[in-house]
Amino acid sequence: MTAPRSIKGRRSPYAAAGLAGVALLADVAFDPAHRHVPLCPLHALTGGWCPLCGGLRAADALAHLQWRAAVHDNVLLVAALPLLALWWVQWVRRDGRPGRPLGRMAVAAIVLVAAAFTVVRNLPFAHALRPL
Repeated sequence: MTAPRSIKGRRSPYAAAGLAGVALLADVAFDPAHRHVPLCPLHALTGGWCPLCGGLRAADALAHLQWRAAVHDNVLLVAALPLLALWWVQWVRRDGRPGRPLGRMAVAAIVLVAAAFTVVRNLPFAHALRPL
């Protein structure tokens, strides 16, 4: 027996939220703020900082309500969280139905912002944007 469409469709956004919660708990348990986490291949190969570098430490700092540390570790992640929350709410309002979540312009804007952030955080004067 299959679940009605409204119940079955609602599982996806809540499953995504549950997965994000489990990932955050694992991040806090692993404590990347006090351990070196060598996960970024770009940084390992070039020494440059990608837009995601410091993201685990920023998430850990946010979980401990340490806003300044989170912004220092990855300001882009902190700035994107309200947008991700709005996107999730819209997903729930669609009853979890698949749809085009982002248009081409939104995807292009995300790529452009991530690329600009990567370039700026790797400039010699931008020490404040690096997650050291």
